[in-house]
Amino acid sequence: MNTLLKFLIAATVLMALSFTLPAQNIAGAWAGKLDVHGTKINFAIHFTEESEGWSAAFDSPDQGVFGHPFGSAEVEGDRFICRAPDAGIVVEGRCTGDEIKGEFMQGGLRIPLNLRRSDTASAGLQRPQNPQPPFPYSTEEVEIPGPVSGVTLAGTLTVPNAEARGSGGKGPFPAAILVSGSGPQDRDCTVMGHKPFLVLADCLTRAGIAVLRYDDRGTAGSAGDFSAAVTSDFADDAEAVWAFLREHSATDPDRTGVIGLSEGGIVGPMLSARRPEVAFTVMLAGPAVRGSALLPEQNEAIGRASGLAEEQLRAARRLNELIYDYAENAENAEAVRAGAAAFADEHAALYADGSADQLKALILEAATPWVHAFLRHDPQPDLASVNGPVLALYGGKDLQILSGQNAPAAEAALAKSGQKFTVKVFPDCNHLFQTAETGAPAEYSRIEETMSPEVMAEIRDFIFSLR
Repeated sequence: MNTLLKFLIAATVLMALSFTLPAQNIAGAWAGKLDVHGTKINFAIHFTEESEGWSAAFDSPDQGVFGHPFGSAEVEGDRFICRAPDAGIVVEGRCTGDEIKGEFMQGGLRIPLNLRRSDTASAGLQRPQNPQPPFPYSTEEVEIPGPVSGVTLAGTLTVPNAEARGSGGKGPFPAAILVSGSGPQDRDCTVMGHKPFLVLADCLTRAGIAVLRYDDRGTAGSAGDFSAAVTSDFADDAEAVWAFLREHSATDPDRTGVIGLSEGGIVGPMLSARRPEVAFTVMLAGPAVRGSALLPEQNEAIGRASGLAEEQLRAARRLNELIYDYAENAENAEAVRAGAAAFADEHAALYADGSADQLKALILEAATPWVHAFLRHDPQPDLASVNGPVLALYGGKDLQILSGQNAPAAEAALAKSGQKFTVKVFPDCNHLFQTAETGAPAEYSRIEETMSPEVMAEIRDFIFSLR
């Protein structure tokens, strides 16, 4: 998720908060919206009076979060200030009657917090595609040594039964690793209440394909430092996982490949270009242009879907391109941070309210090793150097990796490889390959479908066509 949304709605990744509240009639549910650069994010808080104070939980339905527990806060009279240092979040405000007013702050951004009492309790959304046991295949929990000291990758391997359709009656089976998109992702690629890798692995394994999905380094069961890693490091991790799967007794080493979503769609060709033994590569919404060219298109598309006026979109694009150009041309992430204040002072007039501090905060969002590397990375050379068949799929309603920009670029580069390839756009699919109405990220959690059955069938048939 997932997803390359860091620059537009980074502050909407709502982490665990927790309140101790003033002794007043605050028990119950409070709901409203956070307005993040024009994107409206539904947000609710549930307060319960306990014997020793108050407990609280929050919902962020648009992100598939329900009943997430809160932490603690300093309270004086009817005012409170809540801090979550691990997430860089501060929430402060005042509770008066049937209203809570204050601010939600993260990463230098200050977002008004306006909540009112709500009689409607949030309900968890249905996920009908999530597989339920018993499963018609075997499941094995694995731990794989990473490419560097301190990195261990934990995952789940699903192996078809001998009678699985398409298996030929017995193993060894064709096999694939699943590589997630940007941000720390667990093995199921959990995003907005969906588990697309769980659903995809189940579909493929039932058909006769072994699948290994794994937690990103430093995430869930995997060890390592995620924050210091860049895309090439994740490719190193994927190579270790792929090599493990290729050597497993249940898999066919000549039919073991890579399926990557979003940033994972960069990793797959990167791995295929360096390892000729990679049997196939599936790119799901894989970027095919330089990061600095991709992100302005992404931000503009999401902004337009969020209702921003054309004048606002033009101003935001100009500012984004300036920031990305500055960050891309810096020597490293440290240099981005070092020059952030001077850059903000020079260009403050371009920011909506002329605030150099707010502009500096936006620049610092780009001052990480991953962002610096992503802005500078060009997927074209790897796409032109793949060593096996490629299936590149895009969603026609994807507002994060726009098919109009990336599908032609992927096709042009893959044509230079001399390998068999297919580039296909599913007109009604979004970035997660759900059947969507608008494709806007705020829609992801409200869609019950986790992944289009047609897309999963396309992947399955592609792998079996390579016998």
